[in-house]
Amino acid sequence: MPSSGPLCPPSARHPFWGRVFVVGVLCLITWVPVTTQYFIFVPWLSFHLNRPLWLYLGPFNLGVASILLNYFLGIFTDAGKVPLDYQPPPVERAKGSMKPRWCKPCSVFKPPRSHHCSVCNRCVLKMDHHCPFLNNCIGHANQGHFLRFLWSVTATAIYCLCLLGLRVWDLAYYQNLLQASYASYDPTRPMVDFYTPPPEGPEVVFLIINLVVLALLLLTVGILSGYQLYYASTGVTTIESFENEKIADLVHAGKLAAEDVPAYPYNLGSRLRNVQQVLGPRWWLWAIPQRAPGTGVEFPVNEATRARVAELGGAALQWPPKAYFTYRRYPHGRRRGDGLSRRERAEEARLAGTEARETSPRVRRGSEGFLVREWTAEDREKEVERAMRREEWTRTHKPLVVIEGLPDARLRTAQADGSGTESDMESDDDYSSVNFEESSSGDEDEVVSSSHTTNDATDSENELIGLRNRKIAEVTGRRDRREPAEYTDDGAVEVGCTGPATEHVKTGVRN
Repeated sequence: MPSSGPLCPPSARHPFWGRVFVVGVLCLITWVPVTTQYFIFVPWLSFHLNRPLWLYLGPFNLGVASILLNYFLGIFTDAGKVPLDYQPPPVERAKGSMKPRWCKPCSVFKPPRSHHCSVCNRCVLKMDHHCPFLNNCIGHANQGHFLRFLWSVTATAIYCLCLLGLRVWDLAYYQNLLQASYASYDPTRPMVDFYTPPPEGPEVVFLIINLVVLALLLLTVGILSGYQLYYASTGVTTIESFENEKIADLVHAGKLAAEDVPAYPYNLGSRLRNVQQVLGPRWWLWAIPQRAPGTGVEFPVNEATRARVAELGGAALQWPPKAYFTYRRYPHGRRRGDGLSRRERAEEARLAGTEARETSPRVRRGSEGFLVREWTAEDREKEVERAMRREEWTRTHKPLVVIEGLPDARLRTAQADGSGTESDMESDDDYSSVNFEESSSGDEDEVVSSSHTTNDATDSENELIGLRNRKIAEVTGRRDRREPAEYTDDGAVEVGCTGPATEHVKTGVRN
């Protein structure tokens, strides 16, 4: 025998209000039979010798006993717990079908038609609903007791109403006879026998109260028993009836494709066979409490479902279909790709005989909006070659712009290995910073030109420039570019004109 899961804690299975409902139902079950028999039926039937008590009250008390018996069986019979070692049967599943359902709170696989009860805090086999008046779930093991309880209440209430109606009819018939005898002179009037005992005070009160209670019972329990009998005759539970109705509405609205919704598998096609799955195989013993047929884990299916399974090569089918759960998860459409998770996509690939790609179907883009795709071996090789060519070009080409204030790369290298000399640093043949400034600024032109008015002033200025360049070289670690060693002064600034003047050569001061 497979081991079964532990029962839920008493605080979860028997909440306070559930116990209050149970006590209230027991008081109601006791109230109606006691008050009607003691104050109404026994005094009334004892008056008539041709109405034996056992004949009239026997069926009524038998119905009350059936109510109490099935009510206690419904309370104390476990609805059906999922075995801890339950494993789905190892059969192939059709491509696109649902995986075996897993209950996270209970940490067990869910058998077909089972659901997790939030009140009992566990999974229930073939769960119908949670009944607060029984303070228990209605499932595979106690659904028959619940159905017998409902019909016992309905039948007993109808029988009690019939007896109360007969009592009211006797009172009305007696009143009519009495009025007729007083209306006409009849010498035999004093000899009229009472046909029924006259009503007394308590009888009238309980008669009115019980009539109201029984009428309410028929409106509530009677309708519920009718629904439960209809569900049993069609092979569905209360939860499945809601699901089937929802699926039919979605198919009718076009939100589910009809080819994605197979026929309901548990309607065996015969109302007798469907009720036998709840009350037992022998119809003449349905009124007697008995164990529920089957295990609650496996259920017979109809011919259409068997044909569909054979068509799919023996693959298992589940109800509700996968399309219904997909709609519940994505009521406004699938949000990405094919709507499958990684695990579902891997399972689809396994069923197809190929490996699943663990990449998302969503189009990925980088920060600049370019498409991001998976690199191939050829892409990697091309990228490596491109990086090597770029590195080679960097080593063999001189940069076009040298930023002022940064040490020269060759000077840093020479200083690092100790092989650099001042003669190497002086080998650069470029224009000095002063001449660069002169060529780029008109104001500087005027200042520098005015400094060459005399030879003494020029020599002193060149000495200052040389000292400044030497200080900059010591600070920055490089030799700044200086003016050429020789230059020609046409004397245009001295005479204040642009015409040619006497040419003479001045020798510049070398640092």
